[in-house]
Amino acid sequence: MRIKLNKINTSLYLFLFLFLGTGLQCKKGGGAGKGDAIYMTGADVGSLTVFYASRAANRFAFSASATNLAGQDEEVEFIPRPELVAEYNNLYRASYVALPEGKYTLSKTTGTIKKGELRSENIALTITDPEVTEKGPVYMLPVTVQKKGSGGYPVLEGSKTLYIGIAKATEGSVVELTGLGAHISPLQPLKAINPKLENLSQVTLEGRVKIFDMSGFLPTIFGAEEAYIIRIESLNRDDYPFTVAGSPAKTPTLTKFSASTNVWYHVAAVFDAKAGSLRLYVNGKLQAVSDVGPNATVNISRDNWKGFHIGAYDASGDRPILAQFSEVRIWSTARTQSEIATTACVVDPATPGLEAYWRLNEGEGEICHDATGHGHTARIYGSYKWVAGVKCGD
Repeated sequence: MRIKLNKINTSLYLFLFLFLGTGLQCKKGGGAGKGDAIYMTGADVGSLTVFYASRAANRFAFSASATNLAGQDEEVEFIPRPELVAEYNNLYRASYVALPEGKYTLSKTTGTIKKGELRSENIALTITDPEVTEKGPVYMLPVTVQKKGSGGYPVLEGSKTLYIGIAKATEGSVVELTGLGAHISPLQPLKAINPKLENLSQVTLEGRVKIFDMSGFLPTIFGAEEAYIIRIESLNRDDYPFTVAGSPAKTPTLTKFSASTNVWYHVAAVFDAKAGSLRLYVNGKLQAVSDVGPNATVNISRDNWKGFHIGAYDASGDRPILAQFSEVRIWSTARTQSEIATTACVVDPATPGLEAYWRLNEGEGEICHDATGHGHTARIYGSYKWVAGVKCGD
């Protein structure tokens, strides 16, 4: 009996060895496996990417990727698809203008994912008309990847098109909070000017931040404590994810990546009771989602710790963050990904639903004006400095 069991075990081990060995060989690029495919790089996590263009930076690079190491040379073709812009606008409540032919060039229209590799060479989209980067609306150029020839990996249908938005880059002053306890706060509570900010079924809180030190206790970016606040979740953690705290979300809303110092981020928290969700975007990409109840509301002007603040969670400057700030906004609408991604650098102050807008580009003094004209004037408390010539969109 012992001999028979050993023979069975030996056969089983041999089978598993051959099976796993075959699988491992396939993963190294031995051939197309189930699910292996080609897609536009980045389109697997979000079809929209925004390129902030200027005269000095008028080039955007894109490529194709494979889900597994290519088992053979995979030749692909890149096709501009301006006719898809109208469909995108209808689907995502956007207002892009198709980038006209003659205002751009592509360095190549073909590429190759070489055997044993995951990505093709970069293809350069170059904006050739300065009007696009200086005067024009927000343009879009969808680019679709398709196979050239037969065999090998198929194209992943849901990720074959990358929608490239082209927005204007900006340059100006930003404020930097340089000492512990420094913060920016409205001179009056938000509700004193607009009572509806106490009870919002939709709210978007967004702004740009470049962090220099986030080693303190729950460093605050901006918001109203115990109501709706974006901060760094540093408590009992080795990493530094962005999170939305104090909101009526049923589950935590944390990014899966750790924030870094000396990097500009655009962060946006979108609360939408009608949709039943709270979405956290970083640099125009969706990074976290949590559920909210259909009757939930947000009080962005909550009195706890004296309301809304930038760079700290209360009027005393507690839970500070040493950072630069610009383009901080409060909306009474649930902004879409397209709206967030294309207006990170600047937005029309008259846009419906924009309740407060601190551009933080005054360049001098301690007063920060509300660009909407609604009167939510803010003041800088503690040590700070103005930094000129900062580019948005690099």
